[in-house]
Amino acid sequence: MYRITMTRTTSGEVIVEREMSGFTRAYTMFVDMCDERSYEIRENVMEGGYIAGGHGYDYIIELQEVNPDDSGEETQYKPF
Repeated sequence: MYRITMTRTTSGEVIVEREMSGFTRAYTMFVDMCDERSYEIRENVMEGGYIAGGHGYDYIIELQEVNPDDSGEETQYKPF
């Protein structure tokens, strides 16, 4: 399962949050969102995904792999 999150940098408000089961679909949507805003995509090693935007931009857009069975107590991120 993959989650795309777009957060407004000024307020921290989550504008978009979508979960998708396929990596290809999720990555394609993430890239499209970044291309619309001319954001450069970077690998987010700490979170096991990708990130764009951030400081100096209107939004932070993130793509992360999530485990729906994860209780949150013990989290281990795996790279794509």
